[in-house]
Amino acid sequence: MLARCACNNHTICDDELRPIGVGLFPTGALVNHSCTPNTMQSFSQQRIIFTALQPIRAGTEITISYIELAATRSERRQQLLAQYYFDIDHDLQGGHAESVLQCQSGPDAFSAELFQSAPGHMDPADYELTAVRLISAETPMQAHLMAFSKTQEEPAEQESFPYGGSADLDEGDDEAASSSQQAPAGLASPAGRQRGGEAGEAGQHLVHTQCWGQGWQGMSERHLSAIGHHMSRLLSQHSQCLAALQSHRPAEAKKLAEAALQSADRLPGPAKALGPRHIWRVRLCEALMRACIDVGNQWQEALAVGLQLVPAYEMIYPKVWPNKGLHYATMAKIAAFLEHDATAAEYANKALQQLQYTHATSPVLEEIRQIAFEASRSQDFLA
Repeated sequence: MLARCACNNHTICDDELRPIGVGLFPTGALVNHSCTPNTMQSFSQQRIIFTALQPIRAGTEITISYIELAATRSERRQQLLAQYYFDIDHDLQGGHAESVLQCQSGPDAFSAELFQSAPGHMDPADYELTAVRLISAETPMQAHLMAFSKTQEEPAEQESFPYGGSADLDEGDDEAASSSQQAPAGLASPAGRQRGGEAGEAGQHLVHTQCWGQGWQGMSERHLSAIGHHMSRLLSQHSQCLAALQSHRPAEAKKLAEAALQSADRLPGPAKALGPRHIWRVRLCEALMRACIDVGNQWQEALAVGLQLVPAYEMIYPKVWPNKGLHYATMAKIAAFLEHDATAAEYANKALQQLQYTHATSPVLEEIRQIAFEASRSQDFLA
């Protein structure tokens, strides 16, 4: 019975996607997962509500996403296998390349593999989510890199990889409290969602790095080891950053996120940096944005980092998706506070295009409508 509950319950979230409880909805449990869902779920008191995010023809299956979509296909596959016991690659042929070079630094540190082609099936967005910039910017060759982590507390045979509070706009609050589980991209700060395989300070991360693509051609075992060590340190910094945020230490978290982003721009070997939409750069920017918001007086930087996340979110998420709408709303709210009227109006209108479907009865929608109205009025007055 407990196993059935674990696979069929729903995490109940508030309007800003912050988890507040767990519910069992027998009819809702019949809805299957899709990595390209046509429906989203929300909650009102003791009800679960399914909202269509696109036209759905009669006879078409209604689907939702069981997990966070901001992840590579391989990460989503691992999480769904571990948590829901089904394989999204079950009906696909091939997709499992053999490594041509391997290295490992002890059983409790890191390992790395080099492949001639992608080690697993990839979605179109994965090419950007794993892209690496090379030292020679003129080369047409492509290089990709992905790193996964698990903690020492997990059994060695179990693979558990990561897939990835309201912005109270008051100045001078250097240690503003942060919620431990907040929405990925809402009026709440972005990086608060819990990600599988991240245990904060509870355990040491065992990081496995995979490299593939022509850009790595001729890589030596020494360079591969250096990449593995570098990514192990970067993922450790990300984990420490999330732990600091959850322990209400945003200033420390901000420093850790900034240091990790510097590491993302200084890869060893033939690589230069993680690509602008690499999934680990996205996650570090999410953590930095949340830290800036929680510190309480870093609104300009929070806005700048949030704007950097927009292209990645627009690539990752469906055309209409609550996380994306809430991120636009965050941008509008911070821009309005900073009196950046053009930016506030732009992102308030972007948010409204999403929230009218995903948050039709939420107070969030009315709040953003007011920001859009006031920002547009200020622009008209200045004109």
